[in-house]
Amino acid sequence: MKKFLCVILVCIAVIMLSAPILVLAAEETGETTGSTRYSQYSTAYDPKTVETVSGTILKIETFTTQRRAERGIYLRLHTETENIPVQLGPPWFLKKQETTIKKGDKITVTGSRVTLRDEPVILAAEIRKGDEVIKLREKNGFPMWVKPTPAP
Repeated sequence: MKKFLCVILVCIAVIMLSAPILVLAAEETGETTGSTRYSQYSTAYDPKTVETVSGTILKIETFTTQRRAERGIYLRLHTETENIPVQLGPPWFLKKQETTIKKGDKITVTGSRVTLRDEPVILAAEIRKGDEVIKLREKNGFPMWVKPTPAP
């Protein structure tokens, strides 16, 4: 009986420890594309604060939302007047885009200027690099990487 209980506890521990790894693997491969999960960076978009800025990409990095629910990509954009962080979306979604961006690229970003973590940030809806466009959100700010929930 004692041996059986130990085997059960080990199995439960293995399952619990592997679950986060499976979730991260699914996010990396895009297997969570049907998710209707909303994080702060998904819901903070305000269509009333949309603006367009142009500049040069100083750096591109990942970030984690405040609740550590999701990872995302952001860039720091150098404009004529400021250096501003621009949040783009989940890594798996950006990897699927035909257009790529990198440090040093000159781009134009249209998005909602909001304050997150006491810092101004632009939540990008669209990025233009020359004639190429990366569409990240609908006009109302709804993320392209989240499937809408069907009406009942």
